[in-house]
Amino acid sequence: MRILDFVKPFVPFLPEVQSSDRKVLFQEKLLWTLIAILIYFVASQIPLFGIMINDKADPVYWLRAMMAGNRGTLMDLGLGPILMTSSIIQFLGFVDLLKIDESIKEDSLLMASLQKLLALIITFSQALVQISTGFFGAPSNLGLSACILILVQLMFSGVIIILLDELLQKGYGLGSGVNLFIVANICESIVWKAFSPSVYNTGKGPEFEGSLISLLQLLKIRRNKFEALYEAFFRKNFPNISCLLTTVAMFSLVIYLYNIRLDLQLESTQMKTRYINWGIKLFYVSSTPIIIQNQILTNYYRISKFLFDRFPTKWYTRILGLWDINESMIYVPVKGIAYFISPPVNILAALKNPIHFLIYTSFMLTTSGLLAYYWVDMNESSPKEVGKQLQKQKLVVKGYSVQGTQDMLDRYIPIAAVLSGLIVGGISIMSDLLDTIGSGQNIILAVSIIGQYFELFVKEQMKYKGMQ
Repeated sequence: MRILDFVKPFVPFLPEVQSSDRKVLFQEKLLWTLIAILIYFVASQIPLFGIMINDKADPVYWLRAMMAGNRGTLMDLGLGPILMTSSIIQFLGFVDLLKIDESIKEDSLLMASLQKLLALIITFSQALVQISTGFFGAPSNLGLSACILILVQLMFSGVIIILLDELLQKGYGLGSGVNLFIVANICESIVWKAFSPSVYNTGKGPEFEGSLISLLQLLKIRRNKFEALYEAFFRKNFPNISCLLTTVAMFSLVIYLYNIRLDLQLESTQMKTRYINWGIKLFYVSSTPIIIQNQILTNYYRISKFLFDRFPTKWYTRILGLWDINESMIYVPVKGIAYFISPPVNILAALKNPIHFLIYTSFMLTTSGLLAYYWVDMNESSPKEVGKQLQKQKLVVKGYSVQGTQDMLDRYIPIAAVLSGLIVGGISIMSDLLDTIGSGQNIILAVSIIGQYFELFVKEQMKYKGMQ
């Protein structure tokens, strides 16, 4: 019995977005995409009713950007359940435990239902674990009714996110909900840290959170303008101008690298005068391996932090990782494996602990390269699959036979995949050392996803103009 067959009894009870029975116009897709973003942003600001969160450090602060979540709101779990579901499905397919024939309509339906069911189960499980472990306040203080109410709210928001993702993927919008919400969260975080009007009282007096707003305030109130500039550029515990400038610089570097590609001229095997330019991008594997790597790290950190909270003196907890709160009131690993695979705070920290930096660098580059290499074989971007697609379209590299074209793909695509993984790892390390706003992985994710949306936007516009 196949795994897909176990899903059949649940299909009638799973929420579903019906496919459109007509061609969805570009303006409608754009509208639904904007509505999806609006719903996400609103849900990210609505606090969960009944919780008792205090001002202590967020136990999963390091996961927020990748999960597109916001603590204590309807989006507390964010995209975590969907991302974990995607990783599980990919793994099952890679080890041949999950087989699907996309030419069979029932298999496609069951596959979509399996993803939805898994996402709901993971949403329920994560919500239950967070409630029972005191994430929203001690269960004894909350009471049974409040715990149930929090669980219902998290399940409801989880269903909404799943349906919004399905809405976009079924052609009502542009791209996927996962990519859309991740890039929206990353960009919103950067803009907020630059322009946030929130004021905090410190030993130096009231300070604006936003780095640019703080710069203007300091230049206005400080008599010594050089001191004002120095403080605005290098202040601690809040975003500063240096962080903002390094973030802009890293964005510029990633955008430049994203547009590098090896152009191959293709010709039709039937019409020798027809030529098409086709390129193998330097960022060949795009953003998916980054998401998978973050999911692996996310789950490892989650397990390590959970064990530390429950069994801080056990030998296995010490090996997996010990945690502490830093100056910014954020939980960070300070010993064990979790410490060695986490980034140094800045360049000075890397120089003070070279062994930590070397282990972290080796881990990042190795996992990035391997994930990129194996990801190519797990989807339709492998040399073999690309060769099949070109054969179906009766296309070959100019001056080469079908076999010669396949040999060229076999030579270049694996190199591009591994190289893109290594570059992603290198940029992540560089961004962590330069203390950018958000990690290097988030910057690469944002650029990759925005690039995909730009290409999709151009393609949809061309289709729309062709229909007129």
